[in-house]
Amino acid sequence: MTVEEALKAVPLFRGLDDESIQAVALHCRRRKYPKGQALFFEGDSGQSLFVILSGKVSIERVNTEGRTSHVADRIVGDHIGELALIDGSLRSADAVCVQEAELLVLDREGFSQCLENKSIVANIMGSLAARLREVTRKLQDLQALDVTGRVAALILSEATSEKTSKLDNLTFSMTQQQIAERVNATRESVNRALSKLKDIDSITSEGKEIRIKNAALLRKLSADS
Repeated sequence: MTVEEALKAVPLFRGLDDESIQAVALHCRRRKYPKGQALFFEGDSGQSLFVILSGKVSIERVNTEGRTSHVADRIVGDHIGELALIDGSLRSADAVCVQEAELLVLDREGFSQCLENKSIVANIMGSLAARLREVTRKLQDLQALDVTGRVAALILSEATSEKTSKLDNLTFSMTQQQIAERVNATRESVNRALSKLKDIDSITSEGKEIRIKNAALLRKLSADS
């Protein structure tokens, strides 16, 4: 797949004609990053926009006590790092590859030229609005759910990201520390929540491997907590 073909498949560049796509491609670099590689850290200056072609990137923040909080996951088709390019501010969070990833890297000059295109500006506004709604929904979920409910909801979220409708018996890997960061809880409370979910036979877990046994029960827990 060429850079131009990759750009056409990304929602951010929807509506651009071939000439505009080619102009953007001139400012893009295609790069692969291993699992665990940081794209940038909070406080860095923003020089590039990243577009995910494969893999997954976690957006995280570390508080003054050194505790990591998960902000969001970004997947194929998503873009990362636009805010620092739009307002000239420093990076507001860390971005870390949680899977091996291939990305397009668009430099500041290329991004500035993109902002001259009304279609891209509209797409960016739509993306920012969607992310604001995502943050609002997550805050509401944190207030409404107890830790067990939040863990159940996270397990379902991770499972549905596998793009399959058959969740029972689906297995994926996630450590208790990673779960704690994503549900804004301590590792100890996550351990208790996982034990509870195992006791009611909704999951099994060994080490970092989690297998869903009863997705319907997980849905009920995440809705009723």
